[in-house]
Amino acid sequence: MIRCFLTVLALAAMLASACGPASAQSDAGKTAASPGQRAGGEAGAQNADTGEEPDPGVRDYDNQGKQYLRNGQFDEAVSEFAKALEANPADADAYLGRGRARYRKNEYNRALDDFSKAIELNHNLAGAYFSRGLAWRAKGEFEKAVADYTEAIALRPDFAAAYLQRGVAWEDLKSYDRALTDYTAAIGLKGDLADAYFFRGLVFLNTLSDADRAAGDFSKAIELDPRNAKAYCGRSFAWAAMGDTDKAKADAAKAKQIDPSVIVPKF
Repeated sequence: MIRCFLTVLALAAMLASACGPASAQSDAGKTAASPGQRAGGEAGAQNADTGEEPDPGVRDYDNQGKQYLRNGQFDEAVSEFAKALEANPADADAYLGRGRARYRKNEYNRALDDFSKAIELNHNLAGAYFSRGLAWRAKGEFEKAVADYTEAIALRPDFAAAYLQRGVAWEDLKSYDRALTDYTAAIGLKGDLADAYFFRGLVFLNTLSDADRAAGDFSKAIELDPRNAKAYCGRSFAWAAMGDTDKAKADAAKAKQIDPSVIVPKF
């Protein structure tokens, strides 16, 4: 069998970085990895999660911190969320935001502390469990990541990004059937989630040796994200596995055009 050289670890790292704890982006945790992914839209809905109206000054710090986070200014985001916490040490949202910024700075232990404090203050904060799952995964604690994604899903059954990221963690644990189930669930909840099609395609190709279904998922990922070099790469391997060298070469060339660093089949 021709095996795609794209590793789940490398892909999830890109997911997270583009989507911030969700990785994978607004739904995948974009900012998240999701690296994940992409610190994401879900984890950042503070008042919606807490149900509390913050002090105007605290709200200003929170909002400025979120803006810095969106702009990739992570040091500044940490500073603004710290100011919010000085004004209100019980602000679960500020802990969540600061944790996301620290996650994006690869300060995983400090991010974990902030996410755990957010959860301590508000047990119903699905985004905090999701973000903590991303941090656990970044540290190689895959079972703990699965547990936190599962808690996020229990709190928010429509949390497509959590299903996607849990699928990635299941792959880390070599539980491919569960990964496939979670990717399919993510697609069912959010049909335009290109990353879910891509990762499911990898399972079809690498684990189930089903190149035809893999090609279908990679094609859908490309339809949703025409600049997805990894999807072209994956489809190239799928075409090669099915013996269609012309299509494999065309997709390999397109993948390299978009991203020269991706590994494609050798012909």
